[in-house]
Amino acid sequence: MPSHAISSAVEAEDLIRGLALFGTGGGGLQEVGRRRLLPAIEAGKPIRWVDMSAIADDVWTCSGFGMGSIAPHKTLSREERAALGYGEVVAPQPLVQAIRELARYRGVRIEILVPSEIGAGNTTGPLYAAAMLGLAVVDGDYSGGRATPEMAVATPVLLGHGFHPAAICDPWGNLIFIEATPSIAVAERLGKAISTVTRLPDPLAQCAHAGFLLRAGEMRKCLVPGTITRAFEVGKSIRQARESGRDPVAAAAEAMKGWVLCRGIVTKREWQSNGYMIGTTTIEGVEGDRGRMLRLWHKNENLLSWLDNEPFVTAPDLLCVMDETSGEPYTNTVLAKGHRVAVLASRGADIYRTASGLQLMGPAHFGFDWPYRPVEKLMSQLLEDSRGANF
Repeated sequence: MPSHAISSAVEAEDLIRGLALFGTGGGGLQEVGRRRLLPAIEAGKPIRWVDMSAIADDVWTCSGFGMGSIAPHKTLSREERAALGYGEVVAPQPLVQAIRELARYRGVRIEILVPSEIGAGNTTGPLYAAAMLGLAVVDGDYSGGRATPEMAVATPVLLGHGFHPAAICDPWGNLIFIEATPSIAVAERLGKAISTVTRLPDPLAQCAHAGFLLRAGEMRKCLVPGTITRAFEVGKSIRQARESGRDPVAAAAEAMKGWVLCRGIVTKREWQSNGYMIGTTTIEGVEGDRGRMLRLWHKNENLLSWLDNEPFVTAPDLLCVMDETSGEPYTNTVLAKGHRVAVLASRGADIYRTASGLQLMGPAHFGFDWPYRPVEKLMSQLLEDSRGANF
């Protein structure tokens, strides 16, 4: 049944690297992925994902993920936690517990886990939980092969499915069931509100959600397939390029069938946190890109860009930031002024390029009155303009 399995630390690092890159600035920290996958591999637990064609239509599936702002903040001491009533960690594996509780609550046997998105945290979460529970993870996700800031933009929502029933667990012993909500927007706000309570003592504390409980036949219609394997292969290509003395940025762009938008230095980072980490990153080009300025807007994930103050690549297409020398991806949690980076772009999933998909993942959804322009057309026009200037 497995379409792929990893069993070494090197393979785990390749997977985590690729997941972080496709996390488009969010999706969880690489360190979180390491804390999950490396101990599981050392313990001999299989880390595997399966092709959706290998799954029978009638089995139960659910999605499991963490929720909350990715903004950094102080970790409270034991005494500070106690003063706020948190005490000690009582549920060290909250996503495992959330999946168990959802199955118990609904009286079903869950056999397949579906990543809500691609990212070093929100994909390794289901992979780790599946290893602990003896389940399998399907090769795909519900966010188009990238990370997204809102549960409301998940592909099951686009196809008419609600998030509830759902179970929410955290390390401090909170257990909450959501039987119904009036809308996915309200479900999103509830989840974010709970996550601020969970993450107050520790920014790495997981507010684990288990929901989108679907039979596999329905899951298959919502799934964007092959995205875990894609992340693994791109992560491996970055490492292999680095080891052989080749340019890891160019290798990543080729492996993901994307484009290098800019190589430069981060000159400004501005953000605020209100359940999401919202802000901008300014990058000034160097060497061949000297004189260019690329600005990224993020809501946890990078979603829009400006090139020399003109609207440029936007969601649903992907905007990924990596270290120019090592090729290691940057999340917006750790990206800082002075970092020398490369920004890559690649095509978003077709399901989000439809009229209904753009309502969820286009610029207008995030409050920008811009027309969506596919990245491949933008890059073609940029190349033509460059040739004309050289002529």
